[in-house]
Amino acid sequence: TGNVTVERFIPSRRAFRFLASPVSGVSLADAWQEQIHITGAGGEANGFDETATNNPSMFTYDAASQSWTEVTNTTTTTLAAGNAYRALVRGSRETVDLTSNDSPSSEVTLSATGELTTGNFPVPDVATNPEEFTFVGNPYQAMVDINAINFGDDVNDGFAYYWDAALADRGAFVTITLPGGANEVSDETIDNPGTSNANQFLRPGQAFFVRNNDSGSDFSIEFTEASKAVTADQTQVFSSPSNALAFINLRLYTQEAFTANEREQDALGLRFSANGNNAVDHRDAIKMGNLDENLASLNNEQLLSIENRSFPQNEEEVQLFTQGYTTDNYMLWLDVQNLPEGTTAFLKDAYNESTTELEAGVNEIAFEVDSSNEESSSFTRFSIVFEVETFANEEFDANVFSFYPNPVSSTLNINLGSTQAVNTQISVFDVSGRKVMEKSFTHGNSLIEVDASQLSSGLYFIEVKEGDQKQTHKLIKQ
Repeated sequence: TGNVTVERFIPSRRAFRFLASPVSGVSLADAWQEQIHITGAGGEANGFDETATNNPSMFTYDAASQSWTEVTNTTTTTLAAGNAYRALVRGSRETVDLTSNDSPSSEVTLSATGELTTGNFPVPDVATNPEEFTFVGNPYQAMVDINAINFGDDVNDGFAYYWDAALADRGAFVTITLPGGANEVSDETIDNPGTSNANQFLRPGQAFFVRNNDSGSDFSIEFTEASKAVTADQTQVFSSPSNALAFINLRLYTQEAFTANEREQDALGLRFSANGNNAVDHRDAIKMGNLDENLASLNNEQLLSIENRSFPQNEEEVQLFTQGYTTDNYMLWLDVQNLPEGTTAFLKDAYNESTTELEAGVNEIAFEVDSSNEESSSFTRFSIVFEVETFANEEFDANVFSFYPNPVSSTLNINLGSTQAVNTQISVFDVSGRKVMEKSFTHGNSLIEVDASQLSSGLYFIEVKEGDQKQTHKLIKQ
């Protein structure tokens, strides 16, 4: 109880940060401006630090207009718990020279004093229309599990959007998939496409974006004491992928950053599954634009940072979007994992008229950008195209075998018709294309039995192969 001084450490880097305060009632001038420069229109007359341009360095986000709103005065603007702020942190005001943009940054600890916020906390300024964003600040001096926040039924709680100040030259947006977060990988989740370690845990003094679904009206957001996750690791915002799910993770680097083993400029994730679809819906994360380089997929005029799709079809093409080039030489890093058997992905470069096959695992493809050439710097220069080798063989008699029961719980009976199992191979694949069972038969019978009791419930594909001929059908395990 009573006044408490809270602190938020900021590493040395001149970049914007998404910030929040767990205390209320103290002016910016008596709080964060004691440690960092805050600039804005009117300069000293409005409490700001003077610069040659007096460009604003601190903003709030107006949910009604869906736009940044600059802070207009530091002496009359007070911190409010749970409000979210976007602030340019150049470094400590003791070391940063405002007369030079080349002045080196330094680490700094932001400080504010007031009464801590506790108890239930409804977010005050939420977006009230479909497909709009809400900028959410952590109202507590505690870690919060985003999955434990009370979101209205029509808020998309499948994604959270952070600003990672350590990416690119001035920071970049990262999208995390919930509930797992960046560092949680299981048979049903995939790690996020970039290197940011932002995850499902919101740090004290941190803010993030969340987006409404494309319909509905229940867009409320409320923190509760149960939202706190006080035992979670204090990793910086600022494992190996699962073998079960099919995906392509992409990262865009400047060649200089890649050679120096530095972080990427931006990242994109493509996810593939049998029950996925190629329409833009709540399972896709909208792309939030960076100040510099942007990498996204382009689907039906929507830019996406994480896109969930159905398994690729032959000659299918996923259009990539690249924009905001700041130099000439770049590297595309692509991690291709678990595509269905017979599916090959290629990176298509429309400018160079080249197509590069992507191997399973990590692929590194360098390219140059000529900013004076529209085709070279085109937003739609790159795409990913697929070749899919069908399981079926047109010469194979469609009636050569049948199987029952389907769905199956234990024993699957396969009737080869007039063909006898002299050299028959039975393979079962899960929806990701991973082979989960293989049996060979040479006993010469036309009716064979396969024990399916060890399969988990779900959809599979069963392939029967005789020599060079094979046929595949769907199989459901109860």
